[in-house]
Amino acid sequence: MDDEALFPQAPGAAFPKNFADVVRKIFTRLFRVYAHIYHSHFPQVCTLGAEAHLNTCFKHFIYFTGAFGLVKREELAPLGELVDGIMGVSAGPGGGGAGVGGGRGMGMGVAGGASSTSVVSSSGGSSFGGNSGNWS
Repeated sequence: MDDEALFPQAPGAAFPKNFADVVRKIFTRLFRVYAHIYHSHFPQVCTLGAEAHLNTCFKHFIYFTGAFGLVKREELAPLGELVDGIMGVSAGPGGGGAGVGGGRGMGMGVAGGASSTSVVSSSGGSSFGGNSGNWS
C-alpha cells in the first residue's frame, strides 16, 4: 500500500498495467484469511458474540469481489456453501450449489458440488439462514 509505483497517490497518476492482477491477488489472499477464520476460529468468534459482525464483513466482501470479479469461483470453494447462501443460490439437483452470482456480476458457475463447509452460530442457527439477522 505504501508503494506509489503500484498505488499512485498523485492526482492523475497512471496505475501500472498489472494493477488489476495485484488487486485480485490481494483479495484472493484476504479470502483465505476469512476461510481460515471460519474453519479454525468460528467457535471462538461465537463465544465472543461476534459472528454477526464476521458474517456481515464477509457478506460485503463477497458482494464487492463479485461485483468486480476479484476472486475466481474455484478460489471460493473452501467456503462455497457459505458463499452460495450469501448469494441466495439454492442447492442444485446434485446437492451442490447452482453457481455463484445470481446475476450480480460474479459470472461463475459451480462445476459439481460446493464445499461441505457449514457454519452454525452460537444460537444454533445457520449463519447464512433466512431471517436469522446475521447477514444484515
